[in-house]
Amino acid sequence: MLLPTRIEHPYERVPYVTNTLLGVNILAFLLTFTQIEHGLHDLTFNTRNFQVWQPFTSMFLHIGFWHLIGNMIFLAVYGKYVEERLGPWRYLAAYMVFGVVGGLLWAATNDGMAIGASGAISGLMGFVLVGAPFAQVRVVFVLWVYVYVVWKRFNLAALWLIGLWILLQILYASLASPLDNVAYAAHFGGFLAGCGLAAFLKSDVCKGTTWWLEDHLPGGGPAATKRLERARSTPGRPAPPTSEEPEHEVTLAALGEKTSPVAVIKLLMKRRGLAPERAKEHVDAIQGGAPQRFAFCDEDAAEGFRAGAEDLGVEVVLASRP
Repeated sequence: MLLPTRIEHPYERVPYVTNTLLGVNILAFLLTFTQIEHGLHDLTFNTRNFQVWQPFTSMFLHIGFWHLIGNMIFLAVYGKYVEERLGPWRYLAAYMVFGVVGGLLWAATNDGMAIGASGAISGLMGFVLVGAPFAQVRVVFVLWVYVYVVWKRFNLAALWLIGLWILLQILYASLASPLDNVAYAAHFGGFLAGCGLAAFLKSDVCKGTTWWLEDHLPGGGPAATKRLERARSTPGRPAPPTSEEPEHEVTLAALGEKTSPVAVIKLLMKRRGLAPERAKEHVDAIQGGAPQRFAFCDEDAAEGFRAGAEDLGVEVVLASRP
């Protein structure tokens, strides 16, 4: 089993909306164990007794513990990333639209009742696939063998992880029996809605607006760029040397096995005032075996930069010139 745990990204936002969605889903699930369960019955998506609110309310209900846990893991990982890219209100609107589109496609091809956040979460995955196909997803491989558990962590590009997921969905849907209670149509509907939104936001139609998704660096986007610019101007940030002769050098020799390249890019942008593309060039060079040297006039600035790099797991050499 492959479980995503996070998407490598220089996050700047607190994912308030994602955390709220997680809380609402969990609360609704807990309410099913009380007498309120009978009232929740009217909130399911029921094609035989349709009410206008059902496409919205049904995406917050789950049929069992594992159904809830599986959806919440994917919501926490992909939701946090999409909220970072879109901002809280746009993200919330997109999430609801993904869920509704998925529910409507299911209703158009099925008869009965359906619940779950799978359609909305599938939309988030579609958004990531098109919006950032090469974003690195930290994955945990879990294998149960009798009483033994194999647990291995590694990174995988979103393109391969989500691509495998959609291929499995197509396979499962083609083999599904009439008694299968998985709403594959909702998955496909939400997924296509997410792909469509990301493709639109990356198109020339949105270029030059605050909606445009830049593709040059994981994260990108005008909003992210503005946040990074504000971070560069934060009081106390060590500035690169100007007219003074630099006396201290910090060499980033190698990235640790668990070091996030994106985190190092963010460090260079904040501490050295580098543009995202230039910071990425330095990190690529380090990963290619070419240590990168950075000069400082101030010893404290050099020491702060060294400490920040070491905290990320980077192999660092600090030197002073005679």
